[in-house]
Parts: sequence; C-alpha cells; structure tokens
Amino acid sequence: HRTPDGSAASKQTSRMRSVLLAVAALAVAEAFAPMCPTPGAATRRAGLTGLQMAHHVNAKGAKEARKNRPKKSCLSDINRKPPPYDVEPMIAARKTIKEYEKIGEADVSALFKIEKNGKVFYHVKAAFTSQ
Repeated sequence: HRTPDGSAASKQTSRMRSVLLAVAALAVAEAFAPMCPTPGAATRRAGLTGLQMAHHVNAKGAKEARKNRPKKSCLSDINRKPPPYDVEPMIAARKTIKEYEKIGEADVSALFKIEKNGKVFYHVKAAFTSQ
C-alpha cells in the first residue's frame, strides 16, 4: 500500500504518533487527578475506596508513654517492696520552699518611692531628674 512518494505511510505514522501522544497525556493527567472527584466525598463514609478514615485519635506524648509502659506481669514485679531510698528527692525540697513570701516595709525601705499619676511604684534606682 505504499506509494512511491510515501505520503500514505507518513500520514499513517503521524496519526499513530498523535494517538500515542494523546494516550500518554491522558495517563499523565489521570495520575494527578484527585481520588474523590467531589469536594464533600472525603467526609462521607460510604463509597470510599482508596481513602481510609481513622476511627480514633492517636495518643501523644505522656499519654502514649503511659499506655506503652512495661506492665507488672511477673510475681517478683508485683510483690516487690519499695526501695529504701527516696525515689523523688525533689518532693522534700519543694515542701521546704515557701510558695510566696510577704514583703514588709523594712524590705521596701531600701527602694526609691516613685509617684506617677496617683500610683506609687518602688524601684531600685532613683528617678532621673534633669539639673
């Protein structure tokens, strides 16, 4: 079916080339298409094929550590007596420290009294006055 000038063969080759390019472009475009065609489809539970939704939240931080800590399964672990030393040494130290302390007039006397707009402030340094 070839002609001496090759026009039929070149038309068929160009047609095949354009079909292959169209198929390749369609495959690339399909790769970037979203799985859920409608915006509200991700929130619906029915009809989801490729998208799976979680039924519970993941535990984070200390909650996860508490859940995954080693359990006392052996009798030696269950019946173990507490150690003779203080496990939390800072608890005793925190109990001796006062949470707050009232400052009396004797402590404030070393500071400079500054009055502005009817309010009284006590400061370490004296207020600057130009001479």
